[in-house]
Amino acid sequence: MLSHLRDMNRLGVLICLMLSLGCMILNAEPSEDAHDRGSFKATLSRSVEYEYLIFLPRGYESELNRRWPTILFLHGTRESGADLSLLLDCGPARVIREAIPQQFSLPTVSEAANVLRNEFIVVSPRCPRGTGWDAEALVALLDDISGRYRVDGKRVYATGVSMGGFGTWSVGLRYPERFAGIAPVSGGGDLVDVGAGLPGKYSALHSLPIWAFHGAKDTQVPISEAERMISAVKRVSRNESILLSSYPDAGHDVQTELQTYTNPELYRWFLAHTR
Repeated sequence: MLSHLRDMNRLGVLICLMLSLGCMILNAEPSEDAHDRGSFKATLSRSVEYEYLIFLPRGYESELNRRWPTILFLHGTRESGADLSLLLDCGPARVIREAIPQQFSLPTVSEAANVLRNEFIVVSPRCPRGTGWDAEALVALLDDISGRYRVDGKRVYATGVSMGGFGTWSVGLRYPERFAGIAPVSGGGDLVDVGAGLPGKYSALHSLPIWAFHGAKDTQVPISEAERMISAVKRVSRNESILLSSYPDAGHDVQTELQTYTNPELYRWFLAHTR
């Protein structure tokens, strides 16, 4: 009997100890290594704005059932934030007007101008001063233009000079599915843009026609910058539809721009490619 009572006492003490320990665990402070769960959801947006010049080809008003090839031209730093009319003196807009400086002997100007006048919508946006070209904003601009004008969505092309060459590389590589061809002039790029265009867009990047132009004596943006971009695109996407034309005696100047945009073969090359 005495032994049984001792066993009961031991059992009672053990139960009390277990209850006390349980209370201590329940009341303990959380471990520093503990993780809580949470969630976050938000909708973010930003405002973008570009002023632009637009050229409508001959026949646009009469051929109402026709959709037109469209060139997006991106200017260089000099025209940023300036009077919009300055865009008439650079890129395809200058060729359309045949407003070529007299010191340049370029016999193909009229031929190039006629191809542009008869075949293309040309959109020349102005980049705000102190900023660079924004690929996402440029695609939004193209969406807006396509809603206002009869743009052939399968024949949209991008080209630009210097800062605009950088912008051309960026928008073309990030959104290769939007363009039937790109022609960066005197520009380089960010290798991040090459990878940014890949997720879900490998086929579009693989088949994107690219024709780059550069002055061999360019010291501001060396031709090696264009070569670096071309090598990266070929390495990542195995794109073989890439050309590089260099001008042996040209630098980072108007000569490179004029030799490129007064060449009617550039516009015929555009027209030969459809997305």
